[in-house]
Amino acid sequence: WMKRYRTDEDPLQSPANSKLAAQVISHPKYTPMLDNIRNLLLKEHECCICYTTEKSFMFECAHAVCKECLHSYLTTALGDVAMFPLKCPMHHQGCTHVIGPETAKRLLTREEYNRFNDFNDRALFGEGMHCLKCSFFVNLPANAANPMVQCPYCRFRFCYRCKTAWHTGLRCEERPDNELEEWRKSRGAQRCPGCYKIIEKDDPETCNHMVHHATDSVPCLRERTDFCYCCGMEVLPDYPHEELNSPGVNHFPDGVFNDCRVVADGYDTMIQARSRKRRGSRGTRRARPSNAVFPAVEDEQLAPYFNR
Repeated sequence: WMKRYRTDEDPLQSPANSKLAAQVISHPKYTPMLDNIRNLLLKEHECCICYTTEKSFMFECAHAVCKECLHSYLTTALGDVAMFPLKCPMHHQGCTHVIGPETAKRLLTREEYNRFNDFNDRALFGEGMHCLKCSFFVNLPANAANPMVQCPYCRFRFCYRCKTAWHTGLRCEERPDNELEEWRKSRGAQRCPGCYKIIEKDDPETCNHMVHHATDSVPCLRERTDFCYCCGMEVLPDYPHEELNSPGVNHFPDGVFNDCRVVADGYDTMIQARSRKRRGSRGTRRARPSNAVFPAVEDEQLAPYFNR
């Protein structure tokens, strides 16, 4: 997939930044199944960290690191952005080889891989974040006292502290509830995970597998995004629509016209919670269990499916 980087200055008014503003950086696509096969074909070398002879990654600097040691090294680095660009584990001996995303994606989860790219981008282009509207990388302003950032590409203003649309005259903690978000929840609509735009079905009886195209009247920022209308989770386009972050897991085990796996599991969790609550009301009161099945789904978002 592609990312475009823009500075916090207007590229049309700043010739010095025009070259950087137009730069397009390509991150290798996350392909876990293909990478697992590639990892199985690794040759055995003596690991420069644990000194065992196992299947290892051989870098251009001639240092070999086994899968276990490299995975531990990568996940440790994700806790400290100062380690990026990430150098070879033998950097203390003067090695200057840099571990890129092509290697990192073969051992990291999708979430970890995205964080790796973000940390690497910040190390290369300076402190910044992705625009909440167009997803382009925007450098943060030098004046830390002002948390407002305006994307030079789509002109969208947002707050980099609370990661929401800019709230004029209000602190982050004073920000009122978003009326549009309340409307979305009341209507049971979902946000496209590709562009975060609100999508509402015309007919509630149609299937719950949604496809958002860049050619739609409300265009997606991607060429195509497939997601579940019940919970908003992104799924693969091909049948049986496995979950993007959990390959091999069928998101619609009962078919696309019925509730998805998340809603079905959430219903079972709510039934168990109500049973515990009844038992707790008879004796010692117990804390209400959290939604451990899918924490990203809110209770009120699942409620319309539980009260049928």
